[in-house]
Amino acid sequence: MSTLKQKIGPIAGAPPSETILPEYVYFKNPDGKYLKHLPNNIGWYGLKWEPTKPDLNTRFKIVQIPDHPGKFYVTGPAEDYYTTVSNYKNSGSTKLYDTDQSKLPSNAPSPYPDALWRIVSLGGDDIYLIRNATYDRPTVFLSNNDNERYKLWDHNNDSWLDVVRTTTYANDSNKIKVERAALKTEVYDVKYNVDDADLVELQPTIAIEKVLENNTGSEGSQSVAYTYTKSDEGTWNNVAGIELGQSFTFKAEVPFIASTEIGISFTESYQHEWGGSTIESTSVTTTTNITVPAHTKVKLTVLIYKTQLNIPFTYTERVTLYDGSVITTKDKEGIYYNVQFIKDHATTDVVGE
Repeated sequence: MSTLKQKIGPIAGAPPSETILPEYVYFKNPDGKYLKHLPNNIGWYGLKWEPTKPDLNTRFKIVQIPDHPGKFYVTGPAEDYYTTVSNYKNSGSTKLYDTDQSKLPSNAPSPYPDALWRIVSLGGDDIYLIRNATYDRPTVFLSNNDNERYKLWDHNNDSWLDVVRTTTYANDSNKIKVERAALKTEVYDVKYNVDDADLVELQPTIAIEKVLENNTGSEGSQSVAYTYTKSDEGTWNNVAGIELGQSFTFKAEVPFIASTEIGISFTESYQHEWGGSTIESTSVTTTTNITVPAHTKVKLTVLIYKTQLNIPFTYTERVTLYDGSVITTKDKEGIYYNVQFIKDHATTDVVGE
């Protein structure tokens, strides 16, 4: 148990809000087709939406860019080939921007803008996959259906290349679902770092406001009933953000605030949903007795006090891929976020005589 009274502050920190992709993913369109990595006859690698089962050729690796939060590369089975945006063809004066996979130039800056992607979360596991504007190309959104096939050189029948079109706008034709490319994901050995935890007193909320009036010549007592929701809500996430495309449970203790003077305690270990919320909610009805002086009006206010707990933790992640290989990563960093009910408290103020 650790005393954290000195860390109680007046301003609430926010729970994780950034959405990120797992290290290995499948991209799926609304028709159930998967984005597939396709080599051609001259060693180039194209992309295509195909009605296929997920396999190694539909698996993509997300390579996060240090010091560039939210930005990443997307590689395929050949990890030295990066998903990039190219201008192979034009339609009249309109430039067309298409995605395939290529090696980075030997003199490419780091990070390389043409291969740098980000996402916009649309809720659930749906995203837009976006390549930001570069010095000579606009911001584009990957299409979820527009396959094209180009012959790169007219004289070379082996130069056909599959590409996926992008657009400079976003609508339903750009909506892509993310699936974690794993047979099984396990999280274990969760260790909370209590010394770096933060306790934050949240602004109290009002359970009831009521004016009580005593028109008699003597002091009187009135009983007031009120109902409030007593709830605790907790989430576990990767410290970098909320990982999309996955659903699994893990076992861990739950930190809770024993009291703001004493600090943090832990429940017994039990199963939780990774990235989801553990919510315990109870409706409480109670009464309070208020003394009202003679010939006086008082205003009763009942406040609900909650405290936010942010506590970092480390964990081991073991991912079993569909080819049977296992990737184990130790000391990954996560953050546990909890809003916990502390107390209800009644106050009165004289508002008239």
